[in-house]
Amino acid sequence: MAYGVLDTLDEAGLSDRVKVAGVDLDAAGLADIVSGRYEFWTVNPVLYSAWLMVDGMVRTSVGDTIPGGGHVNPPLPTYIVDTAEEAQRLLDTPEQDFKGPATMEDQFKALWGIG
Repeated sequence: MAYGVLDTLDEAGLSDRVKVAGVDLDAAGLADIVSGRYEFWTVNPVLYSAWLMVDGMVRTSVGDTIPGGGHVNPPLPTYIVDTAEEAQRLLDTPEQDFKGPATMEDQFKALWGIG
């Protein structure tokens, strides 16, 4: 995390001249976007990754192959939080995280022929 960097920039009086970004945000990083200390953060869709792992298990359990030669390697969507409003919206969700594509659950269920 870049928290020490932010404090050092504050102490040196450089916060207004240097923009700081982060990767794989957390609640503290979101709060710092809201307050204007961070320019943006990227978010890794952990829940979507979990759905991909379940997909691999489901395919294996019915004898299907897993795309990518047994490795689930589709490109994961990258989500960039770059406004105070979006950071606050994520702070207000239970996991404070980007979950993945909005329709992912329905897409996986359709793929598996359930629900």
